Formats: sequence, structure tokens, C-alpha cells
Amino acid sequence: MQVVEDLSISYNGTNIVDQFKIESVTSEVQNTDEHTNYTFEIVFERVFTRQILKTFIPSFLFWILGYSTIFLDIDQSGDRFAGSVTVMLVLVSLLDIVNGDLPKTSYMKLINLWFLWHIGMGFGVTIYHIVLSIITRDMKYDRQTDFQIHKGNESTNQRLGMINRYAIIIFPAINGVFYGIYYYTTVN
Repeated sequence: MQVVEDLSISYNGTNIVDQFKIESVTSEVQNTDEHTNYTFEIVFERVFTRQILKTFIPSFLFWILGYSTIFLDIDQSGDRFAGSVTVMLVLVSLLDIVNGDLPKTSYMKLINLWFLWHIGMGFGVTIYHIVLSIITRDMKYDRQTDFQIHKGNESTNQRLGMINRYAIIIFPAINGVFYGIYYYTTVN
């Protein structure tokens, strides 16, 4: 095969097409006695601002909102539970919206892992609220008489406060480990 000419072609459209930026457009013409080949190469670069603004920042903010339900008063277990469940449902809806914008594939995308993690953490916070509510009930009420135990009420509140302080530290620590692993594996 012999390269007859190396023509440069020009693209007159916009540089940004949907989620991609056109980096370069090149062409090559190869001619033989039997046929002519025209080869065009278009190099794209993904524009990440859309994913960051539409996916990562909102899901992180919703996780913060779900996590912040831990800071509500322990006696407000209904509000704590409702807040964390609502955030989890919003994350599921956001996952559906984001997946609608992405190409369909047979394999799991990393963005699915991102959302699965945040939905799972929202589920974990919700389960924490349920368990804390059960512990609170068991610590404050005598199962045999169904009367509230008045003695040791302050020590009960101290124990519940200690459990809640551990949760305040543990949830973001686990999330931080995930962020480190996620960004390390996606950047490399």
C-alpha cells in the first residue's frame, strides 16, 4: 500500500459534543491499484464537569444529609428514620436518572458502584437508627412491667450518647476509606 496524500480535514462544528470534547481530527488516504482507503481519526476527550455536577456532588451532599440525621436528638427516632430513608430513596432515583444518560453495557460501571455504596451507607444509617431505637426502648422500659424505669435514667442517656458519638465517627471514617479506594482505582 502506498500513501498517496496526507490531507488534513477540518471540522467546523463545535468542539464539545454532548459529554466529549473533540481533541483532533486527522485523515489519511491510501491508494493501491486495487482500492483506495480513506482513514479518518477523531480523538475525543471526556468532559467530566457534567458528571461531577450531576452525579458526584449531589450524591455526596445527599449522603451528608442522611448522615446528619445522626445528629438529631436520640428521642426523635421517627424523624431520624424518615430523614435517612428519604435520602436513600432520592439516591435511588438519582441513580436511575444518571444511568439513563450513560450508554447501556453488560458490565457494571464504576458509577453504579459509587451509587451502590451511597445507597448502602444510607441503608446502614437507617438500620443504625432502628437499632438505636430498639436499644433505647430496651434500656428505658422494663419488659416485665412495661413501666418506665426511673432509676439510672441519666446513665441510660450517657450510654446512648456514647453509642451515638461512635456512630458519628464510624460512618464518615468508613465512607472516607471508600472514597480513597474509589478514587485510587479510578485514577490509576
